[in-house]
This record gives sequence, C-alpha cells and structure tokens, in this order.
Amino acid sequence: MLLALHERHVAAFFDDLVALLDRPGPHSFDAIFAVTRKHIIRDPGYLPLTSICFGLMDREISLERALEFKVRVGQMLAAAGSRLERHYAGLKPGGGVALLCNSYGLMVGMWQMLNPNKRFGAALERPELRMFRVDYEREIELALRALWTGTLSREAEPAAVHAMPKRKKK
Repeated sequence: MLLALHERHVAAFFDDLVALLDRPGPHSFDAIFAVTRKHIIRDPGYLPLTSICFGLMDREISLERALEFKVRVGQMLAAAGSRLERHYAGLKPGGGVALLCNSYGLMVGMWQMLNPNKRFGAALERPELRMFRVDYEREIELALRALWTGTLSREAEPAAVHAMPKRKKK
C-alpha cells in the first residue's frame, strides 16, 4: 500500500514535468525546479514516504512487486529524460536520465541527512550539531542548481576535454 501511494506521488511529479517539457520553448532550471519544489520538496509526504519505501524494498516487498515498481518508474524516468535531452542540446543520449537520477539522489540523500528526526528532539539544538539546522529547500535548490549547471556545461564541452590523461609507463 505504501509503495502504491509513493508511486502515485512519483507519477504526479513526472506527469507535471513531462507536461512542462512537452511545451515549446526552452525551459529554465527555475521552471523545472518549480515542479520539483511542488511535488517533491514541499509535499509533506513525498520524502518521508520515499525513505520508508526504500527501506521496505529490501526486506518487506516481494522481489516481483519491487521490480514491477522499478520498471514503471524507469519508464517515467526515460520519458522525462529524453524530453530533457531535446531541450538541452548538450545532453547526450542517456544524459537526461542521468541528470534526473543524480538530482533525485541528491534530494533524498540531503533530506535524510538534514531531516530532524523526532528521536533526537532538543538534542539537535546542541552547538556541535548546528550544521544540521539548515533550510533544506534553500540548500537543495543551491545544490541542484550547481549540479545542473555543472552537468550542462560539462556536457556541452567537446569530448576531448573529458578524456583522462593516460598514465606514463614507468
């Protein structure tokens, strides 16, 4: 039941993202982030449910159901990723999916690290834990903007720029 609810959240995000990307014209990071903010960052149930479902996938959900879920999410991801590649000419095939996956990992990971756990209560007020008292929405926007800017500028560079220098034989 929780996985089905999570899938509804995921589908709503991808429906809005794909609708945006299907409109003509270039779409800025800010427009894409607005969809992300609405569905993932500000939806009070999205990130907590994501964390629960990730934990359940390993031990409580049958392999068959988990794989079915992954396939459906993969299809949504592929559809959105290919549309991103059409809007950002510098993205190579598969680059849109990679950018969305990296973005999602960053959002979930940062949320898990910074989310105040009720168990800790007032202990989070301790001075040595102040680095965890940040504005998640502000910090994730900065982090995602940096990820997108770096990815899109790197993807636009010629391939030779990315080649690792070969080691000299000793």
